[in-house]
Amino acid sequence: MNKKAKQLADQRVRKAYDLTSPELATEDDVRRLFTSYARSLEDLAASGMDISKGQFLNPMQFSSIMRLVTEERSNLFKEMQMFKRFDVNNNASINEAEFIEGWYKLSKDEGHGDYLFNIKKLVGDNNILL
Repeated sequence: MNKKAKQLADQRVRKAYDLTSPELATEDDVRRLFTSYARSLEDLAASGMDISKGQFLNPMQFSSIMRLVTEERSNLFKEMQMFKRFDVNNNASINEAEFIEGWYKLSKDEGHGDYLFNIKKLVGDNNILL
């Protein structure tokens, strides 16, 4: 991002959304984003982890999603801090429930719906990049 674009982005006023607004991502929208990037836990079975079934995101998959949703680039430290925040059971992967809860909690904590708006825009337009 060039300097002028960054200045404009920094000056942008965040719209205060009601988290139930139809302009924002629903749980199904967030789930759809998750499943677009998630891997099967079968991939971890070979490592000897005690797993049953389901899907997960590893740190790099989560980082890719963070960059799309937050529209920020190249801040791996912040992305890994966010990964740790979303990974509530501390198993080095994010499951679907953690992912959905994490985005809603983050939006509520930061007091704006920009991230949920961006998720809605991504999945609503079928713009998800794999």
